[in-house]
Amino acid sequence: DVTIGAAKFDLYLELDQEPDCIIGRFLYATDLFEAPTIRRMIGHWQTLLKGVLANLDCTLAKLPLLTAAEQREIHERNRTARAFPDTSLYRWVEAQAHRHPDAIAAECGGDTWSYRDLIKRVAVLASRLRGAGAGRGVLVGIATQRSLEMVAGLLAILKTGAAYLPLDPDLPEARLQLLLDDAQPAIVLTDQLTRAKLPSSDTILLICDLADVAVEDCDEPDVGPDDVAYVLYTSGSTGKPKAVEIRQRSVVNLLAALEQDLKFGRPDTFLALTTLSFDIAALEIFLPLVSGGKLVIARSEEVRDPARLATLIARCGCTVVQATPATWRGLLAMGWRGDPALTILCGGETLAPDLAVALRTRCANLWNMYGPTETTIWSLRHKVEADEEAVPVGRPLANTRAYILDESGAPVPDLVAGELMIAGDGVARGYRGDPALTGQKFITAPWPGGERLYRTGDRARYRRDGTIEFLGRTDNQVKIRGFRVGLEEVENAIAAHPAIAASA
Repeated sequence: DVTIGAAKFDLYLELDQEPDCIIGRFLYATDLFEAPTIRRMIGHWQTLLKGVLANLDCTLAKLPLLTAAEQREIHERNRTARAFPDTSLYRWVEAQAHRHPDAIAAECGGDTWSYRDLIKRVAVLASRLRGAGAGRGVLVGIATQRSLEMVAGLLAILKTGAAYLPLDPDLPEARLQLLLDDAQPAIVLTDQLTRAKLPSSDTILLICDLADVAVEDCDEPDVGPDDVAYVLYTSGSTGKPKAVEIRQRSVVNLLAALEQDLKFGRPDTFLALTTLSFDIAALEIFLPLVSGGKLVIARSEEVRDPARLATLIARCGCTVVQATPATWRGLLAMGWRGDPALTILCGGETLAPDLAVALRTRCANLWNMYGPTETTIWSLRHKVEADEEAVPVGRPLANTRAYILDESGAPVPDLVAGELMIAGDGVARGYRGDPALTGQKFITAPWPGGERLYRTGDRARYRRDGTIEFLGRTDNQVKIRGFRVGLEEVENAIAAHPAIAASA
């Protein structure tokens, strides 16, 4: 053989017929391919040929591609099993209240509640909710200002065994009416300021900011892990918002996983910035309360003003803050210098490398978070520790499995793009009242064992080190300040105008 040091083509397979075998050789442009990539390609080609011999009637799409070693590697990457508490969300908070009744549980606008105060307030609201019909299998809307009463309201709904439906009072009245008409909550828990903003409805309205009254606490229902904890609406590609049902088990697993990953405990304080209609709000509110830590609720005017938010972060002594890239950029634009003791969670949109560099120098720990509403807030995470051209979304959380599949449902090799599918305890029950859409998006894995997968619609690929990199969408969904928007929903709204024939 003569090595000429050049390739005639970007990629070329040369085959020589010998008496007892065929000898193959790949020639390739080294500015396009690396040797490990070509070695993997050789293994894939040989696996493909063996698949042909084993099943001559098989279609191309069904032929195997990954080697046995690569299949084992995918299995190892998804060995995430970890024990988590066998309890409901409310009982977990209540257990912390019994351990540390006098510790500060929550703070908002200068007002503070101890764990004893919180549980007492929850008991009052839960009793009133039960009297109005709340219980297991019931959906209760909650529409309040950002306050301590909001936290008590959420826990009171969960204490009755019901599921909560966030109704953001800042949403337009038409949007709130749509949610109420579609979800049909039995009760809406609200406060005096918000009540006037709600559209007229036959639903029972309860006010949650009345003075405490003596109440005889009742036994809690036996809430199971598969009972629904909350229902959250997301924008839909069909032009109609979708109601995702998230189970108790899923929320408890997420909190247990992040409690361990972030090493969050009693000395810690979580600053909650997010509106309840955004799923990450559940993590902000419940993680400190199940861990015996402290929750600080930022008021709406503080969240909207980066200067006031920077002041609040410095004043409240928070150790963890979670926000979208847009919020972090707003803080940096105001000259925020960071906090060397702060852990930052950044998610909801792609974390740009320049923002990652700016944040990493201003905090103790920076985590890039990824997860759709349908798999309970966050499913993957990556601790950013070095400058990277593209920040990956990382590896699966505890009891979560991630697969990248091609159009035929087969796993793709490393560095090859496919659709990201998620399995595990975080996967939602489905879409409320829409079994057809549930069947389209929540599918059975096409391999032995048939675990339940959620089709994220996100394009992704595995890096060689096993971390996952987000590459974009397979549909028209976009993210705006962390919120999912199906552009079809916007198009439908525009086309509803009588003077509009069509929209795109």
